[in-house]
Amino acid sequence: MVGISHVHYVLGDYKPLTEIPEMDTSKENLAKFRINGVRQYCGSDKTMYQLALETATATLEKSGLDRSSVGAVFFATGNHHCKELHEEDFAGRLLDELGLGSAFFYGVFMQYCASVAAALQLAGQFAEANGTNVLLVSADKILDYGPIVRIIPGVIGLHSDGAVSCIVTGRNPQFTMTPFQTLQDSSSWRLMYGQEKKGLQDSFLTNSRLVISRVLEANNLPKESIHHVVTNNFNFTISKNLSVYWEIPYEKFFSLNIPRTAHCPAGDVFINLLDMKTAGIISRGDSILTFFPAPHSWMGTLLTKN
Repeated sequence: MVGISHVHYVLGDYKPLTEIPEMDTSKENLAKFRINGVRQYCGSDKTMYQLALETATATLEKSGLDRSSVGAVFFATGNHHCKELHEEDFAGRLLDELGLGSAFFYGVFMQYCASVAAALQLAGQFAEANGTNVLLVSADKILDYGPIVRIIPGVIGLHSDGAVSCIVTGRNPQFTMTPFQTLQDSSSWRLMYGQEKKGLQDSFLTNSRLVISRVLEANNLPKESIHHVVTNNFNFTISKNLSVYWEIPYEKFFSLNIPRTAHCPAGDVFINLLDMKTAGIISRGDSILTFFPAPHSWMGTLLTKN
C-alpha cells in the first residue's frame, strides 16, 4: 500500500501578533485572536523557492534515496499568483538543484490549503501506477501581501510562511495511506462572499462530517478505534466544534504548539504529523484520521503508523 515517509517542514521565524504589519493592535482586536488560541505567526525573509528547496533537500537527504528512483515531483501552493512562479523557471530550477533532472514535475493548485491534499492524492496514484517514488513539496509565501487574509469578507485570518515535503511511496512507507474520500461544494462561494458566516460554518461542519464518515466506513473503522485526529491549525473554537460535531473526543485532536501558530497553507497536517512523531506521541499501528479542508473542498484519508 502506498504511503508517506521522511516528512520535513520549514517555517519562518515565530513573531508575535503585535509585529504584524497593518495589524490593529488594540486590546479588543488582539483579544479576538487570543480567545481562539492564536498567539503568533511565522514570517520568513526567504522566498517561496528557497523555502521549497530547503525542505525538499532535507527530505531527500533523510530518505537516502538514489535520485534516479524519484520519478516525479508534485508541487502544491495556494499562492499561485507568486511572481517566482511566473517570472522564473521554478520547476526546472528546482529539479536541477535537487538532482532530479529526469523526473516529471507537476504543479497543483486546487484551493487554498486543499492544494497540498490534492497533490498528495495525485502523487499517491502516480507512485502506485508507476511503481516509483514521488517527492511531494508544498510551499506558501504570504508576506507578498501580508499575513492578514480575508477569505470571508469582514473576517480576518492569519497565515504563516512555510514549506513541507515528504516521499510518497509504496516501498515500506513510514505511514500507509488509504484512498482519499473527497467532497466538493463550489456553491459555498456564495456564502463566503455573501458574508453568510453562519451558513458557511454549517456547510463546513456538515460536509466535513460527511467526509469523515466516508473515511471511517471505507476503512471499516469505528470512531473508538481512532488514536489521533490531525488537521489544519484552525482556531481553538472551530476544533472544539469539530470534536462535538464528529463525536470524537477533543483530546484526540492534536495541538502540540502552544501558543498556537497561525495557519500555514503549505501543510499544517504534515507539520503537526511530524511534531507528533518527534514528540513520541504516535505508536506503531496507530490510526490517524487526517482531514484537509478548504472553503468549498473537503478531503480526508486514514494514515497508519508502520
